[in-house]
Amino acid sequence: MLNVLNGKTHAYLYGLQKVATFRPKEATHLLQKVFEKGDLNTRLATFRAAILSPHIGDGKLVGDLFVKLMAATTKEEREEIVEPFFQSLLQKSNSPISKASQGKLAWLNALCHGWQQESLS
Repeated sequence: MLNVLNGKTHAYLYGLQKVATFRPKEATHLLQKVFEKGDLNTRLATFRAAILSPHIGDGKLVGDLFVKLMAATTKEEREEIVEPFFQSLLQKSNSPISKASQGKLAWLNALCHGWQQESLS
């Protein structure tokens, strides 16, 4: 379920996904607002919803959220929490998911690869 992360239910994500079915632009805008105001767990949950929901966002949104997430976390948080979270999302690319989500996962993969290359130099 997209509204559960680390055992915690994020009920607003369920509501956003329902809204996204009929009003994707509004749901994407609301998701961005929740992301900006949330703590790290909320940001991760909204990031995952943006990736896996076929109705919310696109590659540009993934890029924007990725940059904001990396900028808002410390190196330790990125190594211990964020990067393993990204890897778990990227493993979902083998699961049956929508073409829109596959495209967003491809963007995430490229962003992660670029981030790793940048951190090595």
